[in-house]
Order: sequence, then structure tokens, then C-alpha cells
Amino acid sequence: MVVRNRCFRFENVWLREPSCRDVVLCTWSLCPSRSLQDKMVNCAWDLQLWGSGFLKQCQHRVIISKKTMELYRGKFDSQSQRAKKFWLREGDSNSKFFHTYASTRKKKNNIIQL
Repeated sequence: MVVRNRCFRFENVWLREPSCRDVVLCTWSLCPSRSLQDKMVNCAWDLQLWGSGFLKQCQHRVIISKKTMELYRGKFDSQSQRAKKFWLREGDSNSKFFHTYASTRKKKNNIIQL
């Protein structure tokens, strides 16, 4: 099995996470006598390991957010469907009121001047 050496890529989104700073500070403070290049290599390695776990956390958050949005979307859709059914049902029995309402709304939505 051949192991490919992956190039380290720093993600700007990591800067928003307080734990990223902790990883960098911890790595730099472990070996104060090492050269700058050694510190950077170690820091890149630690950030790469931390970043893979961070990516999994983000993916988990996205999944939870999508499920929550679907729940709310379902509630909103059912409410708008009920409102639409009411307008259709009541529109037949009181068409003058609904015609006036629609006409007023149309006038209100027009842009008179820019």
C-alpha cells in the first residue's frame, strides 16, 4: 500500500474557531528550542489532525440544521396550505370582499417612483 503525502491546506474558516488558536499555541509552546521550520511542520500536522475532526463536527451540525429546517418547513407549508384553502373556500361566498382585497394589495405593491 502506497501512502501519499497530502499537502497541508489551511482553511480560513478555522480562524473562527477558538480551539484552532489553542492547537497552535499548544504546538508552539511544546518545543520552544526547536527551529521555526520544525515548529511550522508540527503545527501543520496538528492542525491537519484537528481539522479532520472539525470537519466531521461541521458535517454533523449541517445534518442537524437540515433536519430542523425540514421540520419547520413542514409546519410552515401546512399553515400556508390551510390559509390557501380558507381563501379559496371563503372566496366563493364573499367574492366582492376578496376582489377588493386583491385590488388594494395590487395597488399597494406598485412602485410609483424610484
